[in-house]
Amino acid sequence: MTEDHLGFYKHGNLPHLDIGGALQFITYLLADAAPKNQIHRNKQGFIDGDAYFLSMDSRLDRCTGKCLLQNHAVASIALAPVLNPAEDTHSAIAWVVMPNHIHLVIRQTPGWKLGKIVQRIKSLSAISINQHLNRTGQLWQHGYFDRQIRDLRHLQSTVEYIHDNPVNAGLVDMPDDWEFSSSRSFSFEKLEDLYK
Repeated sequence: MTEDHLGFYKHGNLPHLDIGGALQFITYLLADAAPKNQIHRNKQGFIDGDAYFLSMDSRLDRCTGKCLLQNHAVASIALAPVLNPAEDTHSAIAWVVMPNHIHLVIRQTPGWKLGKIVQRIKSLSAISINQHLNRTGQLWQHGYFDRQIRDLRHLQSTVEYIHDNPVNAGLVDMPDDWEFSSSRSFSFEKLEDLYK
């Protein structure tokens, strides 16, 4: 699949940056993870960049909603299209599956738009999770947050943020204690190879 990339664009009042080969930090949530008034504010465009993201992530870390992703089988299903995409849409660099949301760092494959990559991950996982739980209906909240990784230092701090998320949420004492994270197998030395 080869498509022209969109560069900067807005979808659902959230800004996005779509560049082939880019490293992207992505967050997406279960449909019931955010309070309804926050979802309404997002649709109206009341977004304030990093401050908004950190505030929202702090609320998510309090495990709002049913937290379906705390089920080990469900978390594994959610990770499958991230780690083993059906097509060469992206490569996963770092990830964490929290009880009600997921953080990723991926490299976009040139020719695959960021929105299509995230849509495929969410769609494939939603179908499989709904089948596994014998449920119907919307699994993931519409949209996603993304931030292009600017440089090696930004990549290092983003990976640390992802791996520390379960610790900061009070779920474990050390990043390696959280099963659904790339922390255990991650090598910071290999990050420099991403910028050569």
